[in-house]
This record gives sequence, C-alpha cells and structure tokens, in this order.
Amino acid sequence: MADDAVERELEEVTGNRKLAGELRRNLQTLREGAAGPDLAEMARDVLDGRISLRDVTRTSAYSAPLLEAMARFQQEQARLSDEERAELLDAAAEYACNPDEPPTN
Repeated sequence: MADDAVERELEEVTGNRKLAGELRRNLQTLREGAAGPDLAEMARDVLDGRISLRDVTRTSAYSAPLLEAMARFQQEQARLSDEERAELLDAAAEYACNPDEPPTN
C-alpha cells in the first residue's frame, strides 16, 4: 500500500482529513515506541502500508497489546476527577463536532 493509499484509508476510517491527520500523528507516536514495541511494530506496519487498520483489528498478534493499552487508558481515565473527565469529554466532543476548526486549547 503506497503512502497515498494509507492516507485514503485513514480518511475513510476517520471520515475526514483532519481526524486522519490526528490518527497519523498518533500512529507516528506509537511507531516511536510510546506504547511499547508491539504497538510500535503495528504502527510501523500500518504507516508503511504492510497492513490495513481493518486487518490490524483482525490480527491476533496485535490483540493482546491493544487490549493492554486500552486497559491502561481506562485506568488513567478512572484516576481523573469528575471535573477533569468532563473537561476532556467536552474538548473531545467539540473537536468531533468541528474537526476542521483548530483546537481552542
């Protein structure tokens, strides 16, 4: 899959160009090892076009690291105060409703 094919897939998955760019940046962060070597490999494979995002979800090799990362995320969410959680949800909702607008914070 060429770079433009990866871009098309990211746009198709997210529904718009801005969110596709955010997804690409997140994959680049994962590729650098932010969530461990397994997810770095997965992100590298997606960004290099060796596997599609849809195929990632069907691949047992990535299911355990993805589930572990989601569990860590949920633990971090649980540590937030109600006010912090509400602020994050408001910011995410605003971003989702206006993906072509620059973030306000």
